[in-house]
Amino acid sequence: MQIDARLRFQLKGKHSLFRNLEPSDISGEYLKILRQAGTYLSNTGPEITRHQQSEYLRAILRSENDTIFGLFVEKRLIGTVGCQNISGSSEATLGLLIFPETIRNKGYGSTAIWCACRLLSADRGVYSFRAGVSADNLASKRLFHRSGFRETKHIENENKVVYRALISDVTQPSQVESPKIDRFHD
Repeated sequence: MQIDARLRFQLKGKHSLFRNLEPSDISGEYLKILRQAGTYLSNTGPEITRHQQSEYLRAILRSENDTIFGLFVEKRLIGTVGCQNISGSSEATLGLLIFPETIRNKGYGSTAIWCACRLLSADRGVYSFRAGVSADNLASKRLFHRSGFRETKHIENENKVVYRALISDVTQPSQVESPKIDRFHD
């Protein structure tokens, strides 16, 4: 799904942008991270190629229900948020990947979550969000909790916790300054 807007802002004093991820954004670093995370992501694996990921992104952009956003800091892609089940509902499911690992736990995840919720709300009228997190992933559980999400369900047989938030609950990270939504079509 193509979102007809992007979010510009300052993040820790650096020019930052949150927008749909495009095939031209695929870098070697991004592919390396996808290969490492392949056990967690349904569309990747240890042998994923640039061509395969480009085709996947093109399909996502044509989708009526899903999209992938990229978080860019100083023009460098540092994370993605996959959003599913958007069309025809007021709710979306979020999945987060921040890379490289050396920048995790520094506020980029909460920024990406806030940006995704803000853009989906502004562009598609989505006001309710959910995320599934491995029950063992304490860092992700803390991240969603700090971002305004609340644990609503524990799925024992999948070892997963479901978090939910309304747009009014999702907190703007303190390191995000001067956010501005640019619309492409009105």
